This record gives sequence, C-alpha cells and structure tokens, in this order.
Amino acid sequence: MTSPLSEIGTVTIVRHPELTEQVRADIADIWHATTANGTPLEEDPPRTKHDSVNAADRALAAVERGDDHLWVAFDGPTVIGAVFLVANASRSEQHWMHVKAMMVRPSRQRGGVGSLLLEAAHRYAQVELRLDRLLLTVRRGTGAAEFYERHGYRVVGWLPRVTRTPSGDRDNWSMTREMQSDPDDAYPGLLQ
Repeated sequence: MTSPLSEIGTVTIVRHPELTEQVRADIADIWHATTANGTPLEEDPPRTKHDSVNAADRALAAVERGDDHLWVAFDGPTVIGAVFLVANASRSEQHWMHVKAMMVRPSRQRGGVGSLLLEAAHRYAQVELRLDRLLLTVRRGTGAAEFYERHGYRVVGWLPRVTRTPSGDRDNWSMTREMQSDPDDAYPGLLQ
C-alpha cells in the first residue's frame, strides 16, 4: 500500500511504497553508505556492497510477506532514507516491535529526514498497530542515542563491549519508547 504520510519541502514519507528495482537498489545503496559512514544498521553490519544488498533484500522480503513495516523518504523520485518496524515471532510479544535499519543518505543527514521517518513510524505504531512500545539498540558513541532521546526514547539497558570493531569493542544501549502509556510510569524506579 502506498500512502504519503508527511512532507517537508520536497521530501515525502511513504509507507510501503512499491518496491521497484530502483527503490530496492536505492535502499541497498543507502544501507551500504550509512554503514560505511560508521553507523551500524544491525547487530552485524554489512562489510561489502554485496552484504548490504543481501541485508536490504532480507529486510524487504519481510515487508513483502507482511511481517514488517517500511517507511521510505523520497525527494522527488529519489530514495533518501528509510526505516523498518520489525515484528516479533512470539505471540506473547506482539504488543511491541523493533525499530531497525533507520537510515538516511549521508548527504541528507541532519536535515530532518530521519525525524520525519521516525515520527511517521511512531504514528502508525500508536494509532494503527496500537503497540505498547518500540525497542531499538544503538551503538554507544555514534550520536544515535541522543537522536532517539529527542524522540522520546529512554535507555533501559546496556550491553558492554558487545560489538567488536577494528577500532575496539563498543557498548550497545537498548532504548525504548512507550506508545500508549505515560513513559514515567513504564519503569518505576529503574532509571533513577
């Protein structure tokens, strides 16, 4: 289903756009460029362009099966960003989803595109899916945690030295955003 959700300037956010060969190629290209730029989009980031294409294909196949959700940012016909909401396999965990592979073409970062993508996904998660919360994992020291905190996420867990990189081991933070309840009541006493 294609439906424009929001626009700023010439940027349009579309949920579940038609996955043409060009859209697929653009998403894989942004996946690779974002990862090469030092921002991991998944726990084991792709190392080559071929790895990025495979990672994007797996994520897009889950969208096509109806398991996951996708929002794509377009500037005219050009894909400049995307974000996925990934479902849980367990029936007892259907009240929350993962935010995965949030990506914006490096030349378009820090211009509001990521915020538009995330807010469109939030609106859908809250209004249409009626989710209780969204969860994501970020690598400490990339600036991602601060971005997500500005969008209502809170750090709820920390995995020390869980990601090995050529420049050393990195910590991951688990973050969550409550969608239906007061976030101050979600984890009483946990983060005081």
